[in-house]
Amino acid sequence: MSFLVRTKMLKSFLSASLLLPLLAFNNASAHTVTIGYTPGTGTGEVNLWVGSYHGDDIGDGPNLEGSMHLFGVNGTTFDATVPFNIEHASGTPPSGLVVGTNMFFSPSYLAGSCGGSTTDCLAQLNSWEGVTISGLSAGDYQFSYIAPPNASAHWADWGDLGSLTIHLTTGDIGGGGDGGGNDVPEPETLALLGIGLLGVGLSKRKKQS
Repeated sequence: MSFLVRTKMLKSFLSASLLLPLLAFNNASAHTVTIGYTPGTGTGEVNLWVGSYHGDDIGDGPNLEGSMHLFGVNGTTFDATVPFNIEHASGTPPSGLVVGTNMFFSPSYLAGSCGGSTTDCLAQLNSWEGVTISGLSAGDYQFSYIAPPNASAHWADWGDLGSLTIHLTTGDIGGGGDGGGNDVPEPETLALLGIGLLGVGLSKRKKQS
């Protein structure tokens, strides 16, 4: 093996070795791990939330940081970015948030820090921040968390919260309603569901035969 090849391999190894702790540090210093929405109290309103496992009021920076970006999709016309203005200093989620319905964890946090258990993830939460956005009509929307560039660990994004596409019903935005909105399934989700149903069908056929 030539000196040049060995040198390149060593550089690659060192780069990877340095990168792994960096990624781990980024996640360790980012505590915002869940995102969700609840009906507003007034007509045409919805509350958007993010939750953190960081303890509240411990002097590490502002208790409200960042903003939410909400915009219409699939023919719905709307676009707004609004700073957070609601503080919920409790590990208990704000009223109306239900895991898997209108509240979702970071996939890597759920898998790596909670062993895939949403119950364990819920037990680790300590604080929330939210914002009320008004002027909405029923339709499809996408919203995403925007952390400030200099976010404290409290509200730094874990890294893969991503954007959430939802269908808001009149109940979600009609002054409280029943919170009946659901996420709009992505094509990959629908494909996995189809595979699962096919497996169930084949299993039934084998039992009958």
